[in-house]
Amino acid sequence: MGTRLRPAVVVRRIPDVVPILLGGSFTWTLGASATQLPSLVGHLLYGAATALVFIALERGYQIWLTLDPRIAAREARRLRAAGTAAPAVWLVALGLGVALPILLV
Repeated sequence: MGTRLRPAVVVRRIPDVVPILLGGSFTWTLGASATQLPSLVGHLLYGAATALVFIALERGYQIWLTLDPRIAAREARRLRAAGTAAPAVWLVALGLGVALPILLV
């Protein structure tokens, strides 16, 4: 476990987990991964479609919120002001969370 996992190796091994969860056995061969690659692509497409549906529903909800002036005023008070340092702090925290395990292994 002292070796670093390359992103390609991780992506290649993700589909192998599904048969294990379904009661199968460990098969960590290139052939087994190749047979599960279409499943990985299908799951990625399913996730992208789910995200697009979520974005569409969220936009419709935000349009609905602005129809009533009272609800729109409440939502405007609830949202944080633009120009805060929150996005930069999240970016640094996420960058450290990804970089440190890679560098320290």
